[in-house]
Amino acid sequence: MSSARPVKPRRPSTAAARPRAVWIKRGAVALDTATDRVGEVQHVGPPFATGPRAERDRDTVWLRPVGGGLEWESTISDLAPVETGLQGAA
Repeated sequence: MSSARPVKPRRPSTAAARPRAVWIKRGAVALDTATDRVGEVQHVGPPFATGPRAERDRDTVWLRPVGGGLEWESTISDLAPVETGLQGAA
């Protein structure tokens, strides 16, 4: 008789089912369609959460107004890219 424990099958991650858009990364300029505000992506994902909250908040995006200001929280599904001459500038 084997003493090895049976391996519990893991549920597929929701992130694997919904890959993040390639353009959503730090420094990208985005339109938050839920609030009709334009901001620069500061962070993607939960800021400091671990465990169940980290799984739930994995689609969270933190934005800051271009040029500075207070950050706000949005979700990946509410964002649309904004074309600017600033992206990719050296």
